[in-house]
Amino acid sequence: MAYSAMELRAERSILRSMGLDATLKTYEGVSYSFPVLPVEEGSALSAGDYRGRESETYFETLAAEVPFDWRDSTLTVSGRSYYVLDVTFDEYGQRARIKVE
Repeated sequence: MAYSAMELRAERSILRSMGLDATLKTYEGVSYSFPVLPVEEGSALSAGDYRGRESETYFETLAAEVPFDWRDSTLTVSGRSYYVLDVTFDEYGQRARIKVE
């Protein structure tokens, strides 16, 4: 189930007002610009594990904004570059969660 054109414009407007500008540069050198919302999630490891301090960084955006060739790409948000590890889409194909490191 995809967004209608009016809903897609509304969602993009909300993301532009609340989110950060991001640029995704693919392995082939093609750049895509779109707004993202940062999502910080802590590690799921136990408290005694030294890796427990590490956190995973995610950004959310509209699924329509993410290109199909996102593998081996970099995402630049607010002047900081991240390597894209994975992109997951919700069950409706409307939202995308970009996992970066």
